[in-house]
Amino acid sequence: MAIELPTVNLGGHAISRLLLGGNPMCGLSHYSEARDRWLRRLLTYDAIVDLMLAARAHGINAIVARGDPQGPNPWSSILRSDIS
Repeated sequence: MAIELPTVNLGGHAISRLLLGGNPMCGLSHYSEARDRWLRRLLTYDAIVDLMLAARAHGINAIVARGDPQGPNPWSSILRSDIS
């Protein structure tokens, strides 16, 4: 059962006010190249899918992320997921 977080209406959609950030999932820390490498090792495709599913289970239904092919791209797997 998902947790209910406060939302805002955006184009007729209820968007959680807490967003999941995509930079770490693409290996971008904005800190150092060493931190970038660590993120890329830690956040594998499967780990990102697990993270996104956990976020959704906790009421986070939006993400701020890149739309280009930089890094792993699990978005389509999550969008097709039957898990509620």
